[in-house]
Amino acid sequence: MNEGSGTYLDKLLAAKRAELADSRGQRAAAMSDRELLELGARLPRPKDFQAALRGGPPAVIAEFKRASPSAGAIRDDADPRATSIAYQDAGAQAISVLTDRNFHGSFEDLRTIRQCVQLPLLCKDFILER
Repeated sequence: MNEGSGTYLDKLLAAKRAELADSRGQRAAAMSDRELLELGARLPRPKDFQAALRGGPPAVIAEFKRASPSAGAIRDDADPRATSIAYQDAGAQAISVLTDRNFHGSFEDLRTIRQCVQLPLLCKDFILER
C-alpha cells in the first residue's frame, strides 16, 4: 500500500488538509458557527444506526462508493438515487456513503440519498476539524 513517499492515508490526509485550507474562507463567508448550530437544531433527528443493526439476522450496511484511491474508478457513473433505493429494497439496514473527493464522492450524494431512503446513513469522509 505504499506508493512512493508515504502511504495512501498520508496522501489522502495531505489532500484533505489542502482542501480544508482552500475552503476555510468560503465556509466563513457562507455560514457562521452560530448559523450552523441553528441549522442543525432545525434538522430532523438522525435515524438510529445502532438500532437498525440490531434488528434481526445479520445486518447489511450497503456502501455507495464511486472510486477508491487504491483501486481507481469503481462506478463513476453510479446514480445515488437508484442505487440507494435498490439497497433499501434489497433489505440493507443502513447505507455507508463515501463523501470524500478522493473517492469521487460528495456531500451532495449524502443529501440525495437522505431524500430517497429511510435507512440510517453513515457519512464516510476524512474530517479534520469541525
